[in-house]
Amino acid sequence: MLNSKRRILNSSDINLPEAKQFIGANERLAMMYEDFITEIVKSTDDIASMKYLDFACNAGYFPYRLAQLGCLQSCGIDAGDFHPAFKFVADVTGINAEFTQDSYDFSQHKLQQTVVAEKSFDFVSNVAFMCHSSDPQFLLSYLASLTNKGLLIFSMFPSSPAYQISYSTLTSQYFGGRFPVCFDATTAMSDSLLRFGLKELGFSTVTEIPRRPYWLFDDNWRCFLALR
Repeated sequence: MLNSKRRILNSSDINLPEAKQFIGANERLAMMYEDFITEIVKSTDDIASMKYLDFACNAGYFPYRLAQLGCLQSCGIDAGDFHPAFKFVADVTGINAEFTQDSYDFSQHKLQQTVVAEKSFDFVSNVAFMCHSSDPQFLLSYLASLTNKGLLIFSMFPSSPAYQISYSTLTSQYFGGRFPVCFDATTAMSDSLLRFGLKELGFSTVTEIPRRPYWLFDDNWRCFLALR
């Protein structure tokens, strides 16, 4: 919920003053995510043969939806244990979205385990995770190494002709890391550095998905689609 630390709204809370804001923010988030998913689907000629990974998937919205749309292999990975959420959705809907619990190592610039890294994916998405990264250039390079065709990334990308990375003063609240891997919120890479990096990593086209009025967060939060 915007401007709040509250993350869950129980059915008994429906009459609380913030309930309307909470529900509205979640509706806007779902619409924004659907815009991203539409672009992912449009980027492939045959979704039935696509192997997809959502890197830092949280509870799995993207893997669920891609599986519903007929993706051949739809996977999610996150440091948190979201196996129960994936099992619940599979039991209710019958879709087969896979989950792997693993952590990205900001010192080694890779996953701590190799299960996912050894697989080959046609498309990788990374939504609202680079903002927590101490190593955004290395993270971008690692994400690129996991995909054969496409990468969708949503994070803070301020407009600037300079190749810049900036960090907030928030440190170690999420991951407990010590300097230099202690930055964990609102890390931002300039859009020019992002575009340069994606081209260097072998993506032939890089396009920005136009913001819609209902998207959450401010205008620095932008979504880019890169294709080989």
